[in-house]
Amino acid sequence: MKVGIVGVGFVGSAVANKFQESFQVETFDLDPAKCTVGDLNTLGMECEVVFVCVPTPERDDGAVDTSIVKKVVEELAPTQVPIIIKSTVPPGFTKSLGLSQVCFSPEFLTEANHLEDFANQKDTIVGVLNPSYITPAERLAIAVLQQGLPESNVHITNHTTAEIVKYARNCFLATKVSFFNEIYQLCDQLAVEYNEAKDLIVLDQRIGKSHTQVPGPDGKFGFGGSCFPKDTMGLLTYWQNWLDQTPKVLESVVAANKLHRGKSITKGFVAGSFDLLHPGHLIMLRDAKSVCDYLVVGLQSDPTLDRPHKNKPIQTVQERWMQLEFLEIVDEVVVYDTESDLVKVLEEINPDIRIQGSDWEGKSYTGDHLNIPIYYHHRDHDWSSSELRNRILSENSPN
Repeated sequence: MKVGIVGVGFVGSAVANKFQESFQVETFDLDPAKCTVGDLNTLGMECEVVFVCVPTPERDDGAVDTSIVKKVVEELAPTQVPIIIKSTVPPGFTKSLGLSQVCFSPEFLTEANHLEDFANQKDTIVGVLNPSYITPAERLAIAVLQQGLPESNVHITNHTTAEIVKYARNCFLATKVSFFNEIYQLCDQLAVEYNEAKDLIVLDQRIGKSHTQVPGPDGKFGFGGSCFPKDTMGLLTYWQNWLDQTPKVLESVVAANKLHRGKSITKGFVAGSFDLLHPGHLIMLRDAKSVCDYLVVGLQSDPTLDRPHKNKPIQTVQERWMQLEFLEIVDEVVVYDTESDLVKVLEEINPDIRIQGSDWEGKSYTGDHLNIPIYYHHRDHDWSSSELRNRILSENSPN
C-alpha cells in the first residue's frame, strides 16, 4: 500500500520516517529534491491516503494563513483519495471544507526531536466530519494511522474538537513557560536559587517538570521556536476576529512573552577536557556561572589530537559529557575536537563573556582574535586532573 505526503518539512519528514516501516511512501514538495512524484494529481491517484503537512504561516495581523492547505486539498479532492491534514489550522477550518474524505489529525512534535516524538506518540487524535457516521474514506485513513502507529491509541472526535485540542495543548504549555519565567524573576529579586525552588515545586506531580527550565533550551527567556509563538498568537487572533472576544489569560501570555523574550541574558563560555571531574572543576564552573545567566561548556574530545604534549583523557567523551550535563550550573555542553574547531564553536555561540583560568592572563590563546570579553578565574586550591591521575597511579603501583 502507498501513502503520500505533501510537504516534507519537519512534520512531513517525521511522518515519512515512521510510515516507511509499514508502507511505500511517496512525497511531493516545492523542493524537487524531496519529490518522488511530479504533481499532486499523480500523488492522489497512486496513493491510498495522503498526509498534508504544508506550512500555515503567521500573517502580519497574527492570524494563521491556511491558503496553502486549502489549495492542496482542493487539488487532491477530485482524486477521491482520503486526506489527513497534519498542518495546524484554526478551529472550524477542516469542517468548512465540507469534504467527507478529509480528516484532521494534530501533531505535537518538537523540532529538535521530531522523528522520535512522532514515532513514539502514545495517543493519536483524529477529527472526522461526523463521529457517529464514519465514511469509508475516513475509515481507511484511520486504519492507515493505526497500522503506521501500532503502539499509539487512536481517539476519534470531530474536526473542530481536534483542532481545539491542538491549540489548547500548545497554548497551555506556553502559559506554563510564562508562569515559570515570572517565578524565576521573583526568585532573582529575593536572592533565591530558582532551580532549587523549581525542583521543590515540581515534586507535586500535578505540575510536572516539563517546560520549567529558565532560561529555556535556546538560552533565552520566554518561549520561542516555530510553534508556541505562532499558536498563541493564532488562537488569540482567531478568538478576537471570529468570536469578538479577548481571552484575558491568553492575551497576557502573549504580552508577557514579548517582555520575556526582550529580556537580555548574559551567555558565558568555558572550555576544557574536564577529565576525571574533581572539586576544582566544580569550583571553577560555579565561579563561571556567577558571571553569566546561561553557561555553555565547550568539551574537548581529546586535546592530544592537535597538541601531542597534552594528556590524553582517561574517561571517554561520553562519560565526561554526561557528568557535565548532570550539573545544574551547566546549561549546555558542546563537544569539539581541535583548537580550530573551538574557534568555530565560539563564532557560532557568540558568548557575551568567556571564562579562562588566571594563568592565561597576558598570554595568547585560541580565539583571542574574536575579542570576546574575558573573566579570569583565580584558582586557590591544588586540585587538578593531573594531580588526581598521579595519585591514582601512585596508590595502585606495586610497592
